[in-house]
Amino acid sequence: MLAHAIHIKEEDINSIKERGASIAHNPIANTKGATGVAPAIKIDQAGIRMGLGTDGPMSSNTMNVFGTMGYAARAYHKQPNE
Repeated sequence: MLAHAIHIKEEDINSIKERGASIAHNPIANTKGATGVAPAIKIDQAGIRMGLGTDGPMSSNTMNVFGTMGYAARAYHKQPNE
């Protein structure tokens, strides 16, 4: 399992898929820390298993996975389909 996966490239996505790995996606923590955001749409389109996490109150100010789910849905709804 990869945590965050915010700086992955296309070849990384292919490698992750080939190895059957999964990703823990923490969009609020990554946005708050200004570290980047995982390319969740590309990861999903590649068929890679991806879980949703809060990363805890110190990095995202929440442990509410349903709020994080809503945040992720709104953030990725605005991205153009690739």
